[in-house]
Amino acid sequence: MTRKLIFFALLLALLAGLFFTATPSPQKMEPLPRPAGSRAALILYDEFPKFDAGSLYSVLLANLLGHFQLGHEIKPVSEYHAGDMDGFEAIFYLGFIKNAFIPPAFFSDVYKTQKPVVWFRNNLNQLQGSADFDFLKEYGFCYIKTALQGDPKGKERPPFYDRFYYKGQVLDRREITGRLPWLGDLSMTVARITDPSIVKVWATAEKPETAEKIPYILQAKNLWFVADIPFDFLELRDRYLILCDILHEMLKIDHPRKLTALLRVEDVSPATDPEELKKFLKFFKKQKVPLSMGVIPFFKDPTGTVFERPVDLSFSDAAETLQVIKDFQKGGGAVLMHGITHQCDDVKDPKLRITAVGYEFWDYENNRPLKNDTAAFVRGRLAAGKNEFIKQGLSFDAFEVPHYTASPLDHRIFAREFDFAMHEVVTRLYDTTRIPMTPEREKTASDFEIQQPFPYKIYKSVCGECLIPSGTIENFEDADAKTAETVEKKKNMILKQAEALTVVRDGCASFYVHPFIFDMMKQHRIKAAAVWKEVLTGMKRMGYEFCNIKTYEEQQ
Repeated sequence: MTRKLIFFALLLALLAGLFFTATPSPQKMEPLPRPAGSRAALILYDEFPKFDAGSLYSVLLANLLGHFQLGHEIKPVSEYHAGDMDGFEAIFYLGFIKNAFIPPAFFSDVYKTQKPVVWFRNNLNQLQGSADFDFLKEYGFCYIKTALQGDPKGKERPPFYDRFYYKGQVLDRREITGRLPWLGDLSMTVARITDPSIVKVWATAEKPETAEKIPYILQAKNLWFVADIPFDFLELRDRYLILCDILHEMLKIDHPRKLTALLRVEDVSPATDPEELKKFLKFFKKQKVPLSMGVIPFFKDPTGTVFERPVDLSFSDAAETLQVIKDFQKGGGAVLMHGITHQCDDVKDPKLRITAVGYEFWDYENNRPLKNDTAAFVRGRLAAGKNEFIKQGLSFDAFEVPHYTASPLDHRIFAREFDFAMHEVVTRLYDTTRIPMTPEREKTASDFEIQQPFPYKIYKSVCGECLIPSGTIENFEDADAKTAETVEKKKNMILKQAEALTVVRDGCASFYVHPFIFDMMKQHRIKAAAVWKEVLTGMKRMGYEFCNIKTYEEQQ
């Protein structure tokens, strides 16, 4: 399903749920058990059987809490009972459904607690209306209305809140992404400040066409309010970054300001040209930029799509490339195991059977887990990769799943098999919802997924992984290297995204480059070295310190 269709599906679900109260049912994906006595946050959400995005957003929030080494408990707000928030460090409520049923006991406990309560998007009017005291006098702000995004007309769309102000910085969605002009928040709750002496506005949202501004994140005593849910469309690198940073204030857990950058050379395999790789590494060494390297131990092309004959290579067949990797490691370079073959033989499309093109732990053609997605299968592949690394005299510092895509089962096994992982996490609706999945419903639910980048280290994700940031800014891809105009556009986009990421006090700009990109640019008469010098120099001026994943692991 295209993102545009997803937008309309989400909008319809939102409107359909205006007066709906959900019915609880058994949960499919159980979070990891929380050790007794551990610090944790309570995450509550509105449950909606037709489109249960609240459960999906809750998992994304729980992943971020892993940066603060904070556990979590997730459940529908409809199941809240008096005193349930006792024993938690903070309480988060994700108001996905307007006019959802919220038990009076929750409102009562919100008013009683001194712990941070973070309220997202909808039903602020219910909280306000439940008070048996003067809410405005106590908290200094009030609900005004819910603003809905208008219906996009082609590439045009009505004005909406696309510019954000936070800690002296401006995050303009259209400049940061440079694409998807119709895409944005589904809705925002508009609040008005009635007593500025009580309320602190941490971030502001603005409609660029009209200069209309509203509070985006505000704090009144221990009550925080966020005008939307920042997990809508995470490819928009704006308010999600604001949330990632302001969680430090919300949780009262500060971290020192330190901007780091991780650049890795990606998809190095036995088929990689050793001379091309050497030139590539030499350039970045001269720029004094430590690199990480994603290494695939086996290269496969069973249908001969690339080499015009079936190919199955290991580093035993590529002694020169292997030596380049060994020299890289001896010089302090960090290596990731980037899958084992980075492909799957059991697919229809021959291109997806090629290493570095295909998926390995996911059925891409049907957008679902592999038919043989079992613990034994996953452990078997990982063991084959580890054995090959040992056989070739290589070591690895982390694991990176191909295309960042795997099932929750796979991620739990990665957590047990590797101390560190360097990938984003794709979470799907049917991984998180408690709503029973009929075959027809699962077919639709599988289209709704969110790929979550992490701008800082996640010490323990929902699946138990220790995650190093990956994909927090964009990369030069094949299509970007074809003309001087496309190269310039992508270079500027990378720098704008790196600048936006500086709002996160301990943010990490993580991205990758393929070794063939330099030669590809050269073929199109583009000076790759000059382009990359501009990127690296620009990021250093912003305050980024480049390191590899080994150094990053040690520093955190």
